[in-house]
Amino acid sequence: MNKLSYFLSVLILSLFSSVSLAATVSFYGSKFTSGPNIGSPKDNPTYVTDSTVKNFSIDYSSLDLSKYKITSAFLKLKAVDDNGPWDHCTPFCTDGVNGNDTAEKAIVKVIESSGTTQAATAINAYGWYDLGLNVSAFLADGILNGTILAGWADGTTPPTTTSVWKCSKGGGHHHGQCGWVTVASTEKPDFWYKNVELIIDYELKPVPVPAAVWLFGSALLGLTGMKRKASAVTA
Repeated sequence: MNKLSYFLSVLILSLFSSVSLAATVSFYGSKFTSGPNIGSPKDNPTYVTDSTVKNFSIDYSSLDLSKYKITSAFLKLKAVDDNGPWDHCTPFCTDGVNGNDTAEKAIVKVIESSGTTQAATAINAYGWYDLGLNVSAFLADGILNGTILAGWADGTTPPTTTSVWKCSKGGGHHHGQCGWVTVASTEKPDFWYKNVELIIDYELKPVPVPAAVWLFGSALLGLTGMKRKASAVTA
């Protein structure tokens, strides 16, 4: 009986004490909302340059913040460097040469209206890039908003002008004079944005132990002690 009372006391107290349940969950800026791939990430190609930006919005409201505490939250970017706005690229894309296309970087400029540069990473091959950006301080209302733009990653920007071979029109089917002409370069930092992932580490919030449970547990332990004492006196 002594062992049973002790076991019941420990069991009741443990059921109502703090529980730490750590877990990780991902949310995406673009995901399938129906079909067999529902909930999984999908590509949403957007051409991003230094003069155009990509705004993203990640809905993580399905994580009940009244029950769970966020310990950390990091952003990953799915993107690919490219050789022109007409080319969505493949896993085998490489940077061009002779100023055709230098290495770019993705810059996270704004997170939840915070306008300073938050993070930047060089974009090369196709894939996911860890931005190393902990955004847990921004997670409060169930939606994370941000802005991504492009910049130069290797420090070597193409020249502002370039030479092209051009011929002026002559009479009939003949060309006029031909020669090298200096024109403004159209090269600028650019890449294809595909998706963004929010990875949240969280744990179950501690559950306070009701005072009545503590009293009940203490009473059980007290009865156990009294029974032991009575048994010792009888002996």
